[in-house]
Amino acid sequence: MNGAQFAAFCGVSAGTVSSWCDAGMPCTRSGRMGSVVKIDPAVAIPWVVSERNPPPGSPRDRLLRAQAEKVELENARRRGELILSSQVGEVLSTLGADLAQRHEGVPGRVCNEFAGLTDPAVIRERLLDELRTVRGAFSDATEKLTDAMDDGSAGDSPRSRTVSKRKRKAPRKKR
Repeated sequence: MNGAQFAAFCGVSAGTVSSWCDAGMPCTRSGRMGSVVKIDPAVAIPWVVSERNPPPGSPRDRLLRAQAEKVELENARRRGELILSSQVGEVLSTLGADLAQRHEGVPGRVCNEFAGLTDPAVIRERLLDELRTVRGAFSDATEKLTDAMDDGSAGDSPRSRTVSKRKRKAPRKKR
């Protein structure tokens, strides 16, 4: 068959057949510009089928899978189902610094109260109250940061969002 006949046989354009020939489909050409292409369908059809449906593990199959995975990940990120590891690192760093700051403030807030106390139960209860306050404040900061991440677009970084100066909203259900 010539190129036009093979194109009609496969239901594609002559340009597609020409592209297949350039990509390595078995055919013979006369070697001149505008050359006549001779195609043996018994040899060319298995090549076309394998090109359209590459065998598992072939370089083309791996490329197609990688491209599909890239599109899926990008769509998930746009829907807010996926965040970048750099964003997670920034959030954890911010929360860790906040928690460390709150813990370091505990001794300054309770040291004068403990100076005259001798009852261990009273000291223990006061420490537990103070640590509960720290945990509550940390939980509030975490919720504010989560809200800021939810309110912003998926591509923004946490640094571009204001977390500490947000107006208080009505309390939400616990997550």
